[in-house]
Amino acid sequence: MSTVHTADADRPYVHAWNHIAGIGAHKLHLLATHFPSFAAEWNATAEELERAGPSLARACDVVRTRPAMDVDALWHTCVTADITLLTPADTAFPPALIGIPSAPYTLYVRGNVAALRRGGVTIVGSRKISDYGTRVTHVFAEACAVAGLPVISGLALGVDRAAHIATLDAHKTTVAVLGGGIDDATIAPHTHLRLAHDILRTEGALVSEYPPHTTPTRGTFPARNRLMAALADAVLIVEAAADSGTLRTAYWARVYDKKLF
Repeated sequence: MSTVHTADADRPYVHAWNHIAGIGAHKLHLLATHFPSFAAEWNATAEELERAGPSLARACDVVRTRPAMDVDALWHTCVTADITLLTPADTAFPPALIGIPSAPYTLYVRGNVAALRRGGVTIVGSRKISDYGTRVTHVFAEACAVAGLPVISGLALGVDRAAHIATLDAHKTTVAVLGGGIDDATIAPHTHLRLAHDILRTEGALVSEYPPHTTPTRGTFPARNRLMAALADAVLIVEAAADSGTLRTAYWARVYDKKLF
């Protein structure tokens, strides 16, 4: 596992902040530049938090919420699931995600953390894949994998599953980006738990911006799609409906100036 430089004592507090409603990546970036540590932020007054970016109403909500939260117990969920928490302060944090529009602040990773720094090709498409789509996905995923390009997808049904399996069949690295928690209990769809374990066994990785036990929703998948585009050097879309999350991935590929096929 790559060396990281976020203070280990501070990680539980970063994780705890991810459990507070209304504190997303943008506010975490602001807090990180205003305070010497996330532990210091955790103990700040509402007025101190407001000066860092959140509104006073949001800061007051944070101050009211904190006493009911057990920072150590929350962190234990990461430790027991062997989940690594990365921030931009860590050398293992993917450089492709630093300084981009809508940049994430935290990544939760299981498996080979170094796989996230290698770029690769994101292959995505419809959950209702056709026979043609299955064949095309296998051909391109295998070719990319054999050429040394990690294959990135979203562990979903259809194209995503086909891309991961083709890469595993080639005994190469694949990365699954999830729209919820990466702990065994929350991996979705849960029918792909075995596939997730196969990815981990072959030096791949599971990654999400969301902490363990976060159930994916319609609201979390757009962020997942943006992350798949950001991590890759190129995005390949096999099949997609006119109004779909896949085309949101295409949108972010354009924003991030990635090659789009």
